[in-house]
Amino acid sequence: MRRTTHALFMAVMLVLTLGVAAPAQAGKAPPVPIKGTLVGAETVYPAGSWDYDGYFGNQKQEFVVDGVTYTCSEPANELVLGTMTGNLSHLGKVTREMSYCLRWDDEFPVVHVVDFTLVLTAANGDTVNLDFQSSADSVEGDGWVGYGGELAFAGGTGRFVDASGMLTETGRMIPSWYPPEFPFGSTGSDPWVRELSATYTGEISYDASNRAAK
Repeated sequence: MRRTTHALFMAVMLVLTLGVAAPAQAGKAPPVPIKGTLVGAETVYPAGSWDYDGYFGNQKQEFVVDGVTYTCSEPANELVLGTMTGNLSHLGKVTREMSYCLRWDDEFPVVHVVDFTLVLTAANGDTVNLDFQSSADSVEGDGWVGYGGELAFAGGTGRFVDASGMLTETGRMIPSWYPPEFPFGSTGSDPWVRELSATYTGEISYDASNRAAK
């Protein structure tokens, strides 16, 4: 009987020592590497048309796309909407939704990006926000443009409520930024679609003990 009791006691101590089914510790963890690849497209909606006067001579604050009204905080020459999907470490299968308004200054070619939003939605529904920090010089190839930039994690939902860190985006766009011969030889007013593929590397800090916010 004593041996059986001793064996049971040792088994219980082993379970406690190994931490079986121990809950995750609360609190934001130190930064960890994050990387992944996403593909998708973004669409440019001009306020006017793609010819010089039609583009630079028109600005508006409300753009209606598929029955949805997007409001810019200041008059803009174009609205850009983009969706990408892929995989990122710590998020799993992810959807990237981006939007911003773009206004050209009177002192061409000075450009202002306003109302920029970028949200990543993880496989379990948690979301993480990113703020634009800086852009890299674009590199043009035969029918494509290379682009990049720095993004900062800025909280979210679920385990990403207090997320922080930096993410570097390196991508390729097909075709170019604007329709052929823009702005002096381009015509029409149809939205301009750009196909995107990008890789991401960086670091993120978040609280893994939080679960998906519903």
